[in-house]
Amino acid sequence: MQVRSYICNGKECGGKEVPSLDHWRSGECPRPPMPVRWLLACVRHNEGDKAHSGNNITATRLLTCPREVAIMDNLSIRLDPIKLNSGTFGHAVQAFADKYAEPGDITTIRFPLEGQEPFKLFGVPVSGEVDYISPDVMVIEDMKVHSESAQMMKILGGEGFRKPLGDDDYRAQLSIYAKAVRHCVAGANPTKLRIFDGAMVSSNRMLWKQVKSQAWYDREFPEMSEQELANFRPKDGDATVLEHVHDYVKFLETFEYYESNTSIQNIAGPRDMALRDMIKCMPLRGRTQMNGKKCPSYCLAREECDSIEGIT
Repeated sequence: MQVRSYICNGKECGGKEVPSLDHWRSGECPRPPMPVRWLLACVRHNEGDKAHSGNNITATRLLTCPREVAIMDNLSIRLDPIKLNSGTFGHAVQAFADKYAEPGDITTIRFPLEGQEPFKLFGVPVSGEVDYISPDVMVIEDMKVHSESAQMMKILGGEGFRKPLGDDDYRAQLSIYAKAVRHCVAGANPTKLRIFDGAMVSSNRMLWKQVKSQAWYDREFPEMSEQELANFRPKDGDATVLEHVHDYVKFLETFEYYESNTSIQNIAGPRDMALRDMIKCMPLRGRTQMNGKKCPSYCLAREECDSIEGIT
């Protein structure tokens, strides 16, 4: 993620554009939109995320809008830090668990392993990290953290959705992990694929009878075959995983051709302008995802994407 400037939605700034994190770090902002230490941590974590940068294709990136990924990796954006708040909670919980873990407590795998041939899905290298693998390599777990309402939407479904939105997306992500683990670990054959979805709820269990959300909601999923994955439509959108792969491949081939050919660079113009033209050729997959809510509510690249489309 490359940030050219920030948006401050503090109570007295009201969406003002600021050039750097110094606006909050120096105390210039009279009423920050979130605790300053948390705001800085959210931004630095996402700016320093090497796994989700550099046009890397990860398991989770296969399940979202490829155009958003291309923008986030190759163009600079204006960022409202509060949009990172919810998504960073899961990483914070994972970091907390790692900090207090003792040897043997947890086993995580980042694939591919060092020195190992890349794990490929539909012919393209895919990377990622499995949160937990049991000692017998039979159980894979992934941990999510949401608000109560988001947890209910993800696990139990919600108004306006044909089904629980998280079911198939979680199943697809875990299925990719299972195939990656078999590639990375000799003899491994995980058969239990489990999601733990956490939410901040009261410790008073009587309240749980009134709301459906739980502190941790677990669910196991059967693994998808490669054909099922190829045909799966992430976030209930119109495009399949295989179509997402084709989007990435076409963009990366064009990008690499531009980068390696000076005569094309002379014709296509400056790098930033050429990248915007390449990205404009990518379908707007996010428009139909999440019942039409992906673009307006959950896309960090929306402003830049609209600019590429000529939408003001």
